[in-house]
Amino acid sequence: MFSARDVLDEWLASDLSRAPDAGVPSDRSGSAWVRWTRVNALLRRLQLGSPTEFANGEFLFGKAPGAYPRSRDAICTHDEDFLSLDCESQQFSLQYLFRWLLSYRSEVQRLLTINSGVLEIGSSGTFAAVALTEEANRRIATEVADIDALLIELIDPDDRRIAERDLEGWIDDNDLRYLVAVETYGP
Repeated sequence: MFSARDVLDEWLASDLSRAPDAGVPSDRSGSAWVRWTRVNALLRRLQLGSPTEFANGEFLFGKAPGAYPRSRDAICTHDEDFLSLDCESQQFSLQYLFRWLLSYRSEVQRLLTINSGVLEIGSSGTFAAVALTEEANRRIATEVADIDALLIELIDPDDRRIAERDLEGWIDDNDLRYLVAVETYGP
């Protein structure tokens, strides 16, 4: 079963966070294409638009701002006049909250995965650097949990669950892991 958490995780794992308006990857045998396909399958099923529309938070237009209590509270903490705004202005504020937090979270993801793929450590200095950055990343991951919760609420406040069989074009985890392993280590 898939949820808004999976949408966020797939988005962060894909290169779409860097260039949401990028087209279909030309190499259909690589992990980039699989990630692109998985993100788009989730976006379609949850009616979140294209990757560009999703990154811009356009799916929030026409939604009732009251459906997003955590996000509304976050905005009200910094703008006590938010609740006095008309519905359209509140939607616009929610859209900007989403856009900014998704952009920030995408940057944090790059930081959190900076040590991925490190197979050999040639010196004590490198070993220490990796250990220190991993320790810092554990603290950062804990700190961004509140941001993740806001993004997940904005993606789907109803917390719907979607079965894999209902995702048109979905490519399963085993196929993705295989492609990543081939790209990383060779056939």
